[in-house]
Order: sequence, then structure tokens, then C-alpha cells
Amino acid sequence: MRIVIAYIPVMHQGYEKFLNETSDNSECLFLVGDDIVSQFSELDYISRKDCIRAIKPETIKIMIKSLSILKDVKILNLRMMERLGKDNLELVMPDEDISRLIAEKYFKKSRVCFKSVFLRWHSNNVEKKNKIPASRMLDVSSFNRKVMGKALEVGSKSWDWWRQVGAVIIKNKELVLMTCNTHMLHPQLPYSLGDPRSIFKRGINIGLSTSEHAEALLIAEAAKKGIALEGAEIYVSDFPCPPCAKMIARAGLKRCYFFKGYGVLDGEEILKKFNVEIVRINPSV
Repeated sequence: MRIVIAYIPVMHQGYEKFLNETSDNSECLFLVGDDIVSQFSELDYISRKDCIRAIKPETIKIMIKSLSILKDVKILNLRMMERLGKDNLELVMPDEDISRLIAEKYFKKSRVCFKSVFLRWHSNNVEKKNKIPASRMLDVSSFNRKVMGKALEVGSKSWDWWRQVGAVIIKNKELVLMTCNTHMLHPQLPYSLGDPRSIFKRGINIGLSTSEHAEALLIAEAAKKGIALEGAEIYVSDFPCPPCAKMIARAGLKRCYFFKGYGVLDGEEILKKFNVEIVRINPSV
């Protein structure tokens, strides 16, 4: 018996795609009920935040049945799940945190196929490191090498032993500003009071930090000095985080050169949306 189990808080194109891809040879779709989600303390954020946007499973059931994609749609509660878990089933589930927890706890005897399709941000993909496909690779010229060298050099001066990032802004081939990531209220603050970033995994709660990112510091400094950045270029030793990518985009910078790193959340998407060209300077050169 092949069934589909999924947590579906809303209906959008991603869920429709998932259902269409799993409809062949599937007997039934079981919608994860609220009582199941409440069993996992790891999913407290679902009850706190998803409740604002989530549609009741009973309504989602009606919506999905109207699409006539699967033969049957049922709401899965704890009693039903414990019963299904005793059988040797073939399951199809979206690859996300709720599915993984349910499969691990209730369906150890079953064959589970996790379908990789983006449906929502969750505790696994929010920290996924995405390789950045640069708009183009750049054969390093003497000018580019010199400027990126300055970014790397100034980055090495950061007091942050764990992450040193340098940034340089160039406009009309002239150096405007350069700096590194710096902790407030004092560069050495983390070594006296501790660094709140150490509580979280990389990519999680980026904003909870005593550190000013190099890109943000440059853009703020330019604003204070009345320097217009529209049409300027930024060189960064590491690819910008999502908040910094948003500031780069809003500031009107036309090009972002980076040396290494990865993207998380929507940083890359934001830059491309605002027509900021992403250029990777080959680190092997």
C-alpha cells in the first residue's frame, strides 16, 4: 500500500506540484492534523507562527479534494498514525522537518520516500548553504586583484576570531570606503561578555549579534557622510548574508564581487531581483 503523508498549512503552487508528482499509484493523501504537530517540542514554532497563516486541515481537505488529484484525502490523527505505523507501508512525504520527525517516530518499519520540493521555510532548509552561481566568472585583472586584496586585508583586521569579513566600495574606479565586521560597543566585547552568535548554528538568527557586518557598516557610513552609492560596486571577502544583500540592493549598488562563501535564505534572489550583478573572483587565482 502506497500512501502520501504531508503537513499542508496553506495551498500554493508548490503543494499542487508535490501532489501531482505523488498522485501516481498512491491510494490516499493523509493530511497531518494539529494534534500530531503538538507532539513534537521541536516544532513549537509551528504553533506560535504558522497558526497566523495556517488553514484548518478540514478546509485544506476540501480544497485538495476539489482538485481531484488523489483518489482520497483524509486527516491523519494520532490514533490513525499509530495504527498505520504497525503496517509495512510505502510512504511518500515532502522532505521537511515535520515529515522527518514523523517518519522517525512512527514509521520505522515503513519505506519512506522523501520528495525534495520547496514548500515552505522550515528548520532544515533555512540554514541550507546554497552554492552561488555567479552571473559570470571574472578573470582577475590587476585592478580587481588589488581591490579584492584590500577587502581580504581589511577583513583580517577584524577582532572577530571566528569570522573575519572585509568589504570595499568602489565608485568610478575610486575607493570610497572600506572596513571589516566589527563588534559594538567595543571590538573585543565578545571576549569579555561572550558572543550571542555562538548560541545559534550558522545561518540561524543572523540578526541576533553584537557585530556590525562589514557591508552594513559601509552603507551606514556612506549615508552619514552623504555619499550616494547608486551605481557603485562592492567587493566582499564573503558572500553577503540576506540582511546585507537587501541593503546592497536598496542602496543601488550595481555589482557585488565576492571571493568565497555561500548564500542562505533569499540573499542571492534579492540581489538578482534588483539587477545587482553577482561576480565571483576566482579564489584560485
